[in-house]
This record gives sequence, C-alpha cells and structure tokens, in this order.
Amino acid sequence: MPAAPIARRILGLLLTALAGCGGGSGSTPSATPTSPATAPVPAALQASAIPAVIVDSATVLFGPRAQLVNSAGATAAVAGVVVTAAIATGDPAATLSGATAATSAAGLAVFGALRLHGPSGPYTLRFSSPGLPTLTTTDTIALLPARYLVLASTTVTTEPSAIRILPDGGESTVIGAPGTPFSLPHYAADGSRVVFTYGDELRVWTPPSTFTPLRDATFDIDGGGRFSADGLWLYFVSQPAGSSFVFPYRMHPDGSGRERLTFDARDMDPHPDSVRLAYLTSTPVTDLIVRNMTTGATVTFPRAFDRPRWSPAGDRLAGFRGSWVLISTPTGVVVDSIHAPAGSTSFDDGGLLAWSSDARYLLGRAAGRIGVTDLITKRWVALPVPGSYTQASWQR
Repeated sequence: MPAAPIARRILGLLLTALAGCGGGSGSTPSATPTSPATAPVPAALQASAIPAVIVDSATVLFGPRAQLVNSAGATAAVAGVVVTAAIATGDPAATLSGATAATSAAGLAVFGALRLHGPSGPYTLRFSSPGLPTLTTTDTIALLPARYLVLASTTVTTEPSAIRILPDGGESTVIGAPGTPFSLPHYAADGSRVVFTYGDELRVWTPPSTFTPLRDATFDIDGGGRFSADGLWLYFVSQPAGSSFVFPYRMHPDGSGRERLTFDARDMDPHPDSVRLAYLTSTPVTDLIVRNMTTGATVTFPRAFDRPRWSPAGDRLAGFRGSWVLISTPTGVVVDSIHAPAGSTSFDDGGLLAWSSDARYLLGRAAGRIGVTDLITKRWVALPVPGSYTQASWQR
C-alpha cells in the first residue's frame, strides 16, 4: 500500500532569541544566573518558506511544526511554551481548528491537528506565543475545493502498481500486478464511481464510504474512459485485436448498451450538459471537434489543442499546446494561457488535466510532479504525493 497520506507538509517554524537575564539589586545577592546553554530563552519568530496544499481541509492533517532556538540559533530544549496559529491572509470566512500546540521537552511544537476550513484559495498563517513578537509567514497554503483526489501509479515496473483515493490514510487502494499500470482515472460527477484504465482494460470502481472496492467491473476494451455528467454514459476508445485503428464507443457504466460511435474520435470529454462532446480526430489531421450528440451537429477547431477538458460550467475548454495550457471559449476564442512552471519546459501531456469544481485550479503534471495551477495568481504548487504516482483526478 503506498505510504504517506497527502499533505503532511512541514512549514518549519523557528523561534529565535532576544531576552535578558534577571538580576536582583540590594545587599542580598541574587541567585547565580543560569547559563544560556542550559536555560535558553526564546523571544522571536522566524519561518522557512515551504508551500503546502490541502485537499478537503476537514479531513487532512496540516501539521506544521515550531522549534525553539536560542540566540545563537541552536535548538532550545524548553517544554511547555504555547504557540498559536491564526489565519493572516485569505478569505475572512475561513477558520482554523487545532491551532494551539505546546513545545515538548525538545522545544518542538507539533500542530498535528491543525485544519483549515473555508473557501478555496490561497492563505498565509501567522504564529504567536506569549511574550514573543507575532510572525506572519510568506508560505502560501492552497486550499483546494476537491473532496477526494484519486492517484494512479504508472511508472514503477518492478513493484505492484496501485490506484488510491486520498485523503483516507490509504484504505481505498487497489493493488495491481508489477508492470501493469493504472492510468487515466476519472471521477463520475456525483463522486460515486471512478473509471480507470488497467493495462489494456477499462475498469469501473464503486467504492463505499469506507473506500474499499465494492465492485470491479472489467470490460474487454482499451481505456480512456470518461463519464457523462448525468452518469448515464461512459465514453471510451477501443482497439480490436488485430486492428491498427482505435474506435470510439460509449456504453452505460454497468456495461450495457455498448455502441460504436460513427465518427473518428479520441481524447473525448463530455460537456456538463451531457449533450455535447469534445474530442480530437485522428485522421487525416488532429482537429478539435465539439459534437451535439442529439442532433449530430459539429463545430470544428483546426489543430486547436490536445486533451480537451470542459470547465465545470461548460463555458471554457482547456487543453495542451506545446509548453502551454490554453483555455478557450466553446467557439474557439482563446481567453487565457498558462506556461509550464519554472524548472519545466512543458506540462506532461499524459492525459492529466482537470478543473476544480470552482474552476479556479487546473490539476496537471510538470517536472515529474503532480500539482495545481491557480488560474488567478498563475502560481503552480506541487502536491506532496509520491513520485510513483503520475496520474490523478479529483471529485468535483
């Protein structure tokens, strides 16, 4: 089972020194002052800049730590110093719970129960302790609107592959055979099911509330499954044995009603209205098509971009083009663009592109890491998940 739940990120707070030693006056001498080496006195706050990402804050431990140090910057082993966290910047409706921690005998305060509750967006924190100046950190915490994140491992060939739902401590994990990867996970709109590709098979997973697989329905098809918003259809592609062509299909999620679509299509994504379908053509050139599945009417955008993905409201499409993610209207007008983050020449075009439910974030992968881009600030934050996971989707 993959170790480490999501978002155990350490902000690494340091408490530094400024203090005086007490001394008495008068004829009776005071007690001999204690050496700072044996009785360090903390008096200020410093913080290292390590960003964090929280998915569904109500169920994810945040867990920053505060360490006391003396005036020389060395660890100050002082127990019982109370440190309090508070929201410095962000939505005024947000709140913190578990925001107080006391230092241990080693001078370390661990906020193991700290949780951030509120609307999605960027936040910063401040930390204080009686008698110490308050510190406002520059660390950005990206609070995401997704409730659950599903991860799929695709790169490890000598160990069992896995598909996992976070956050839940790893209980909802399916283990596969070594060398047989999971890929292209996609949540149903109501969050009740996940479809993914396992090797050359498409599987539908219906976890109960405990996230133990309840039903694993395997179909003799290839993959790339996407649920329609109303949950009635599952769109996918299949390459029959002995054929060099990939054909588009759809069927009901229980495996019934399978039908081959009469048009050339791949990278399909159903519109939130469950009527329109965005997809790419394979031959003779790669064009982006939006088709009305009721009337058959189509709109063509020549060589627009790859991996088209509808926004939750259906008013925008996102897709890859070179080192960019482009965002357009349903009529093909580009309204926004996002360049690959620093340290990466391009986004990893492996099918990993997904909108958050509030359309503020795009989930993607760059420089070997799964992360999110804030479409308002254009800031990229990598998710703290194992590098063996290369595919992801989230419940919207």
